[in-house]
Amino acid sequence: MAGEKNFGIYTNPEHDLYGEEVAMPKAPGENEVTVKIIACGICGSDVHYQKEGTSGLNHVEEPMILGHEAAGIIVAVGPNVKQHKVGDRVSVEPGTPCNVCENCITGHYNGCPTLQFKSCPGYPGLLQKYVNHPARLCYNIGDLSFEEGALLEPLSVALSGVRRSGLTVGEPTIVSGAGPIGVLTALVARAAGASPLLIVDINEARLDLAKKIVPGVLTHKTDLKLTPKETAKKLQEQLGSKAKRVIECTGNEAAISTGIFSMEFAATIVIIGVGADEVKVPINYISFNEMTVKSIFRYTNTWPTLIRMIQSGVLNVKDCVSFKYGYKDSKEAFEKAADPKSTGIKTMILMDQE
Repeated sequence: MAGEKNFGIYTNPEHDLYGEEVAMPKAPGENEVTVKIIACGICGSDVHYQKEGTSGLNHVEEPMILGHEAAGIIVAVGPNVKQHKVGDRVSVEPGTPCNVCENCITGHYNGCPTLQFKSCPGYPGLLQKYVNHPARLCYNIGDLSFEEGALLEPLSVALSGVRRSGLTVGEPTIVSGAGPIGVLTALVARAAGASPLLIVDINEARLDLAKKIVPGVLTHKTDLKLTPKETAKKLQEQLGSKAKRVIECTGNEAAISTGIFSMEFAATIVIIGVGADEVKVPINYISFNEMTVKSIFRYTNTWPTLIRMIQSGVLNVKDCVSFKYGYKDSKEAFEKAADPKSTGIKTMILMDQE
């Protein structure tokens, strides 16, 4: 790396988006590797941080490097690292847990109270050319493309939602929302055996794209003039039954209620989408139908599963990267990712290209 310069993509409390030289990482620690980032996707949270200064419960209070969906090449390894070597192509799991708290030791490391998650305020993100990261959180991707490697992070959210739903083969399933996470969730649900599978959105173009990407998926364009109960009835008619599993990817109050009204007795809805802090739900309907409402917070132990699924052909994500930009065109990339009229799935920045 002699003579190389590091470069990061920042936002700040004034909502600027800019590139700036960053100090090169020090030699990797005993159990770390240095990764040269090649591809990094733009997440909705990155857009929220830049446009609004907040995402969920986190707030931008100082300049911060964005990005947490990345893959690249290992260019240095720490002295205790045995599972990796220089030249390995890896995908980066961006959250570093403590591994000693109760949540960590019981398998819920996504709930670690001291989790250091790349691109959350206080923890520089992966939209930079070089970064040090724990070796155990870097996964060999073999012959997958770097873009596919970067997609493993949002796919992990999708897989977590599908797992939490309890979906098994042949169960009628609805995915609410045909944005990036919705389409990826539908892909994973299809691979898990959802049948029939229906994806719902208000945007016809997004639904058309979902049909091209997700094998055999049914689509439904929501009529905003209808109530959630009325929409749910139409979804049941199209599905051919009530839904056993609903995975909600919008966070919209009406969409959540629609999903609940579309379900059968003892069914499960998983809420992935992040919306308002408080929403109204039909609690009596939930109670009298013994329904289960779940949420997810990121993911645990997803990378190896997803790598196997893609390598074996069970999951095909090659058409999920819709737009690519060099790192000097990051402003254009963020505008594309933030454009509600855009019909793409994932916008990606290539840190090895200007």
